[in-house]
Amino acid sequence: MQRCGCGEEDCDADRLWADFETCATSVARLYREPTWKVVQVAAAATTQLYKNGIEIHRKAFDKGFEAGRRAAVKELVNAYGGKLDFNRLIELLQNGSVEDVRRSSAEKTTGISSEGAAAVQLFHQALTPSGGIGSPGRGPAGTPSAELSAFLTSQVARRKRTRSPSSPSSHVLKKFRKI
Repeated sequence: MQRCGCGEEDCDADRLWADFETCATSVARLYREPTWKVVQVAAAATTQLYKNGIEIHRKAFDKGFEAGRRAAVKELVNAYGGKLDFNRLIELLQNGSVEDVRRSSAEKTTGISSEGAAAVQLFHQALTPSGGIGSPGRGPAGTPSAELSAFLTSQVARRKRTRSPSSPSSHVLKKFRKI
């Protein structure tokens, strides 16, 4: 691997570009001179471009993964400092980000974290049939769920396109039905 004065990403990009140029030149030469030697050179150049592309992709992924780990550690240290016990750390790692854990702990203590969340929860309750007697999903006509269902059915019927009898697609369908 070559080292230069520029940043490592620049060297990788330059190397990938040089490999691409070599590959393109060798493939273009293959169209001019279709000999076995030129096929081998083009195959080697293409393979080298592929290998370098995979290596550069892997290095970039590893850098991104490491940066993500550093950001997660920094977020944990900023959020909890030195007062984080082992069990809490395991819970944080299993559940996701610090914000997710803060939100879930706030919901456990207060029930619902905000008015917006309460409205969303109420909306979900109205839409999901729970199966109980008098529940929003199975009540008599006039309940919010029945009204919503009727409204959605009417909207679908209103917006549904009808095919004209003279359209080409209906003519083709009639022919297939006869067969």
